[in-house]
Amino acid sequence: MAWVIRKLPLRRNYAEGAGGFFKGIDALPLTGQYTHYSLDKKTGKPDYVTDSAASATAWTTGVKTYNGALGVDIHENAHQTILELAKAAGLATGNVSTAELQDATPRGVGGACDIA
Repeated sequence: MAWVIRKLPLRRNYAEGAGGFFKGIDALPLTGQYTHYSLDKKTGKPDYVTDSAASATAWTTGVKTYNGALGVDIHENAHQTILELAKAAGLATGNVSTAELQDATPRGVGGACDIA
């Protein structure tokens, strides 16, 4: 994610000039970034070798977890995903993936479970 943020001004300047405006991303009211490393379940310290389940949990719930867990924190408390929050708000949702849906990365938007 960080490389995208650093490269975006360069791409914008090349495509649109120094005062340029990308209609999509520059029109967003807010932007952000995150880290998606996992946590050691026993110590809570960073585990920089992250599996797909922990990574998907981080980017769909905003909560870090341990490797092998989906949608739960290191204490196994469930957290709603962005799609669950959208559905609860009455919005239409979907998940498009080139991977099989049982894979941890696309499955991560579906909800909480321990797959370890």
